[in-house]
Amino acid sequence: MDTKETKYLNLLSKVLNNEATSEEEKKLKLWSEENSENKAFVDTNINNWKLSGNYAKDIPVDTDIAWNNFENKLSKVIKKESRSGSIKFLKKLQIAAAFTLISLSLLWLYNFNFRSEDITKFITSVEENKEVELPDGSHVLMNENSVLSFNRNFNPRSVTLQGEAFFEVAEQDGDQFEILTEKTKTTVLGTSFNVRAYAAENSVEVAVLSGKVAFEAIGNTQKTCLMPNEKAVYNAESDKLEATEKSDLNSIAWKTGQLIFENNTVSEVTESLEHFFDINISTENSKVLNCHYTGKFEEPDLNEILDALAFSTNLQIKKVDNKYILIGQGCE
Repeated sequence: MDTKETKYLNLLSKVLNNEATSEEEKKLKLWSEENSENKAFVDTNINNWKLSGNYAKDIPVDTDIAWNNFENKLSKVIKKESRSGSIKFLKKLQIAAAFTLISLSLLWLYNFNFRSEDITKFITSVEENKEVELPDGSHVLMNENSVLSFNRNFNPRSVTLQGEAFFEVAEQDGDQFEILTEKTKTTVLGTSFNVRAYAAENSVEVAVLSGKVAFEAIGNTQKTCLMPNEKAVYNAESDKLEATEKSDLNSIAWKTGQLIFENNTVSEVTESLEHFFDINISTENSKVLNCHYTGKFEEPDLNEILDALAFSTNLQIKKVDNKYILIGQGCE
């Protein structure tokens, strides 16, 4: 492994363990996009890391020492065999190199798995919510299909989230509390807020109920500070982070079991319904999305809500498989 690849392997390790700076993440991204070989190198190592099922803080494998040992042994073979220039020698060389690379990969994965005891992980399945108390006294309510993990000693106060969860963070002598997702970082002191970051979605959303929250995109300089009843959304496709002054009342509908609409546009209503019921809603006329709707639903039933929406806004609703289509003249 040359010095350059070792350098970027170490950099990739920092990124995967959420220890890299924004500049380091940008540097790795630019290098991986230089050519297909760099991209393959990064992708392969990311896949190996995922297979380990672990979030270790470091990779205790000195690849330089391992590679140098291999080169020293190989040089002796080269001196002995290269005089003949035989094809057999080249084959031996290829096999030896491949074997060493595989050994290094296995050693890397072994060290990841060996340190799995340092990580605490909670997982929810379909239609399962789970309440978790963190070592600092903070509480987390996880939504379905989510994964929450953190270092067992919980120092610093940092968790990694895949999916969605509502946080009630305990204040602790001014120590910051971080929530890391694949694309964003949320930093707080003591507050309550919701984070939605499902892998299947191209966005990460943070909605604040109390306190003050700093929300930023990993890999660039975009950052915003959110106050109570404010929310922000980071769109990975456009690489843009946008904040709104008014938080959606339904950001935590999965937690409260209520859907509340107060003169919301149909566009906002359909977005809430899509999140809550995991469905797709579209329209044949974009003006339909401009109409407004008000209603409150305890223990929401999809058909009941759609019927009320159609009656109030003079719409027809057609269902095709798991997709609903809104049909109507719409509003200006």
